[in-house]
Amino acid sequence: MTVFFNKVLLVLPFVVIFAQVSVQRELNGKYTQEDAIDYLQSLESEYSRECNKQMTARWKYIVDVTPENEKESTRVTNVFLQYQSSVQQEIMSRYSNWPSFPNATVKRELKYLAIKGPATMEPFKVAEMNELSSHMESVYATATVCEYNDTQKCNLRLEPEIEQKLTSVTDYDELAHYWTAWHNVMGKAVTASNYTKFIVFQNEMARANNFTDMSQMWLEPYNDGSKGWAASNFKTEMIETWAKLKPMYRKLHAYVRMKLRKSYGRAPVYEGKIKKYGYIPAHLLGNMWAQDWSALDARTKPYADTPSLDATAALVQQNYTVLRIFQEADKFFQGLGLPPMTETFWKESMLERPKDREVVCHASAEDFCLGKGSEDFRIKMCTEVNMEDLITVHHEMGHIAYFMQYTDHHYAFRDGANPGFHEAIGDALALAVTTPKHLQCVLVTKTDINFLYLMALQKIAFFPFAISMDQWRWEVFGGTLKEEDYTRRWWELRKENQGIIPPEERHSSFDPAAKYHIVANVPYIRYFVSHILQFQFYEAMCVEAGEYRPNDPKSKPLYQCDFAGNKAAGKRLSNMMKLGFSKPWPEALEAITGSREMSIEPLLNYFTPLIQFFDEELAAAGESDCFGRDCQAVASEYINGHYEREASGYDNQGDFWLRQYESDTFRDEVTTLWETVRPLYEELYAYVRFRLRKTYPQIGASSPLPAHILGNMWAQSWENVYDKVLPYEGFPSFDITAALKEKFKPDLQGVRGMFWVADDFFVSTGLANVSMAYGDRAMVIKPENKSAVCHASAWDFCDKEDFRIKMCTNVDMEDFITIHHELGHIQYYIQYKDLPITLREGANPGFHEAIGDVIALSVATPKHMQKIGFLNATTPSDESTVNYLMKMALDKVAFLPFGFLIDSYRWKIFDGSITNGSYTYEWLKMRATFQGVVPPVARSEQDFDAGAKYHVPDDTPYVAYFVSYILQFQLHKVLCETAGELKKNPLYECDIYGNAAAGLKLKKILQSGSSKMWKDLLKEITGSPDLDATALLEYFQPLRKYLEDERQTHDYPLGWDATAFEDFYESNRHL
Repeated sequence: MTVFFNKVLLVLPFVVIFAQVSVQRELNGKYTQEDAIDYLQSLESEYSRECNKQMTARWKYIVDVTPENEKESTRVTNVFLQYQSSVQQEIMSRYSNWPSFPNATVKRELKYLAIKGPATMEPFKVAEMNELSSHMESVYATATVCEYNDTQKCNLRLEPEIEQKLTSVTDYDELAHYWTAWHNVMGKAVTASNYTKFIVFQNEMARANNFTDMSQMWLEPYNDGSKGWAASNFKTEMIETWAKLKPMYRKLHAYVRMKLRKSYGRAPVYEGKIKKYGYIPAHLLGNMWAQDWSALDARTKPYADTPSLDATAALVQQNYTVLRIFQEADKFFQGLGLPPMTETFWKESMLERPKDREVVCHASAEDFCLGKGSEDFRIKMCTEVNMEDLITVHHEMGHIAYFMQYTDHHYAFRDGANPGFHEAIGDALALAVTTPKHLQCVLVTKTDINFLYLMALQKIAFFPFAISMDQWRWEVFGGTLKEEDYTRRWWELRKENQGIIPPEERHSSFDPAAKYHIVANVPYIRYFVSHILQFQFYEAMCVEAGEYRPNDPKSKPLYQCDFAGNKAAGKRLSNMMKLGFSKPWPEALEAITGSREMSIEPLLNYFTPLIQFFDEELAAAGESDCFGRDCQAVASEYINGHYEREASGYDNQGDFWLRQYESDTFRDEVTTLWETVRPLYEELYAYVRFRLRKTYPQIGASSPLPAHILGNMWAQSWENVYDKVLPYEGFPSFDITAALKEKFKPDLQGVRGMFWVADDFFVSTGLANVSMAYGDRAMVIKPENKSAVCHASAWDFCDKEDFRIKMCTNVDMEDFITIHHELGHIQYYIQYKDLPITLREGANPGFHEAIGDVIALSVATPKHMQKIGFLNATTPSDESTVNYLMKMALDKVAFLPFGFLIDSYRWKIFDGSITNGSYTYEWLKMRATFQGVVPPVARSEQDFDAGAKYHVPDDTPYVAYFVSYILQFQLHKVLCETAGELKKNPLYECDIYGNAAAGLKLKKILQSGSSKMWKDLLKEITGSPDLDATALLEYFQPLRKYLEDERQTHDYPLGWDATAFEDFYESNRHL
């Protein structure tokens, strides 16, 4: 439902000379206000005439879409816009002093005439912009898709065929077909690249009119005349208004979701397709864009046995025709004292879809610009005999009534007080038309609720789509959204605001093009505004008609008001409409409502009984009104805090955690990776057990290792037993702890020195200095006067400036490596800080954990340690290499089974495979199976041993660390290849310190954040989209050969008795 009065955005470079109005008088070199008044008066007839030519050509095109009509419409539109440009330039050259004029009306007219057109934009650029616009709109008008399961029938248009399918079909897959086909055909025809070109031209046009971008120019009509008004503030106000409306929308969403999930009509055809706290698939809501859900009314209404308030059946039964619907609407307007539709309206309007030609079916009202005394106003609509179109007819006729009321104004003022006013007029009247009273329904409580429900499916369901439309375009115009992210961001906003998801993943298609207002370049915030204003207008007219008394408990409710035939209400509306755009919109609002402020209170008041009904129904059914991230409020009430078990469309918490890995088979991929590295771990394990038996002779040759002897609380790192298992005594051990202690004191200054050394490595490759992260606001040593969580972590405070480390640093090699790990997080934060906030995270969680460790692989090499003075220079030997790789393996390889099992264990809890009563048993079993460790003493179900690991009680996913231990070697190899290191050194000796080429490749990863699919990014960097343990195995190959040789020499066994944990489990101490 769109108004196309005076639609002028584009122009072609035709050289046209217009006879400009001559104004001779000057005063001190400047034209006076009196001159301007004469100029504007003389200009009016000429401006109206040129606009009429443009509208006439456009009308011919939209009611008969042919290449010839499109070309002529484009030509005439450009002639008009060239004319507008000449007027703009004349105003700025002659009347640039207009802000000093005392007459507010003259100033307002000059101000807005000066921004109507392309101004000084170069004609050849405007030409291409216009061609792009015409192409996009033509594609929309002529696009067709194929019938479901019938590729031979491919002539289905959006209106009416596809829309009829979406409102009548219930089969999940068939609906998905029509939804997907339309989105695909439009995305391919329009293309994101063409749209980007169009946006560039739009912004240039805006800048030619002294706006920063087109979004600012679009919002100028909302300027309320107050000091300090800014488009940015208006955007914020609209987003904040949506936040106030969202609680009401969430209740509707939850109720509809419950109905769709449990039943659809009489059969639960969507069972398993919609989660209890999940998003609703967009194609199930009866509308291509999920902006109007009224098609669901008959199958989801609260009281199924109460007659429906959808008047479609009655219209058909009473043999209504399209013409009669328009005639009845005209009678309604006349009953309010408004003038009837003109003879030209009835003669020239297109009220039904013609059978002999293609047309632009999207309903619109057109003002043919003739100005004072005009009777040429028309509607273009492919009307069907149903209630939805009955309402649309009133909406479009509301535009016509507005045109007629302000037609005597000058051209600049023949417009709504702001764009939302124009959209609100017809809808305010339709609120009266659709009341049960007006439709001659008998009012009972159930009927009231059913009526309000139907209205909510139309009105409340619309708000999040409306805000998403222009929120998306504001980001596009503002340059914060890149072309490759168009569809991803589109669906982020749709999910966040509407709580919907597409029926399939959408990556390559340009989905915004599926909406008419995107391709036709029609601003959409007007509809959001209008859905607020219409309830204000409606309430004001109800009060004037005596149909509603605010604050009077004896008054009938607002939603029952019908002011049909009340001329006092019509007079109040007329007084507002006659102002057109001649006054700031708050004055027009005051003329009808008595208030200068937009307010959502009438809307909330209107739907109060329905919202109360929703609250009662949802509570009784045990439903929550959350979706996606909003489900945080449910967390504390959901079992074990794992509310995501059904939230956000995932079956359980494990699946929810794994969503960031963007693969349905990721668990299998991780398992495959573990099986790939397991032989290396088993060789390391067998060797360590063999060597530890010298210290602990009670350990059997094939027994599992006691977990407490491996130098780490969780046996995830074995570095602390390095001295006991050192392969070659007398050769360098590569532990630099002593050197660190000699150089750095264990105080703040000393610890910061360690951070500086680590920071220097990043800087040497061309990455950012991150000294703020260990500066005064950071915590890098344990506080003396207060308790603190010492677990090392890196913090992004989301303001693009504040990044900090929290760490109780010790002066030793382990913490020196950890510093690099944490600074890797900080470096990631800084590199992607300029992305939209939703994209400021790692490509997947494993990337974030890997980055610092990638650097640490270079840092830990003997070559680098010698380079920075922490290790004495020595000549490398096979023995020293094995010692070094053993040191690394006790950290990297020993970790792998623990990294794998933590979440493998929790995934089974989340999916119900492990239940309460066997938590400890299964924990011990998995540790014995994967790590080969057992506890030193008996354990029972009273001992929840898994909770001893920080990440378990903190509910932090852990598989990211396993991924990072694979990924860091994969990335390390690529960076080493880039640096040219592998031409002269094996992988384990590579050091990329000071190599800008490697730093540049690393920066590419970091700056991408999560803006790309991680597999796509990995393929760009490594050549393969898959995680691959090959680099890790290559890195440790010399050590693996040593281990295999040792096992053959000493004949100790591989493997361990994985059932031995049973000896340490006391089943009789179950909870």
